[in-house]
Amino acid sequence: MAEPRTAAVGRSRPAPDTALYLDEAVVSRGVALLHAQCWLWGQDLKSPQGDLLTACGLARSVFDGARSHRSYYGGRLSDARFVVAWGGGLVFGDATGALFFPRLRFAPTRLDNVRSLEAVPDLNAVHEAAPLAPPRDNRLVLAALEWLAVYEDEVTRIAGPRWRAECARRWAEIEEGARTAAASVSVAYEKLPPIPPDGLAESWRELAASIPARGPSPD
Repeated sequence: MAEPRTAAVGRSRPAPDTALYLDEAVVSRGVALLHAQCWLWGQDLKSPQGDLLTACGLARSVFDGARSHRSYYGGRLSDARFVVAWGGGLVFGDATGALFFPRLRFAPTRLDNVRSLEAVPDLNAVHEAAPLAPPRDNRLVLAALEWLAVYEDEVTRIAGPRWRAECARRWAEIEEGARTAAASVSVAYEKLPPIPPDGLAESWRELAASIPARGPSPD
């Protein structure tokens, strides 16, 4: 997994206008959380305890022929579910299909033909494609958010509370550097939310609590 770009990528926050079945406030919060989570995955690859994604049960793989962000971490979960953590977003699925959550958009879209970890395509190409179909309901959306919360819990269990506190400190330092750089050239800067020192588990669960289990069908 390539180290997620923070100072450049995260500073142009896109308008949350693609997940129309979700409340705008939910999408806006999801955009900020998913961007921060992708950044945290990059930090977790080099923690003092080693590669935390592997420690949490994921395995590193490489997209064949991908031009950038070539590597990703994937794993099989219970109930035939699977997950892919990638610098450009998240894939979460089961035997009925998968959802792709692009980084910086939080617009979960269906990958109907992806019913196993082995079937996950090169996400670089998917990321660049036109918007796909939104989920038929929020079942997998909510399951994906709970997986993200559990991942954060596992990181704290394995690495201890000081690791996420250190990540939060680094994030704040980068944010302050970006704000200072913008001010020096008189450019408006929208500061991203801080990462809580105890990680994002509670934030993901709070977001899930604001999403109905079943949204309006897009079909």
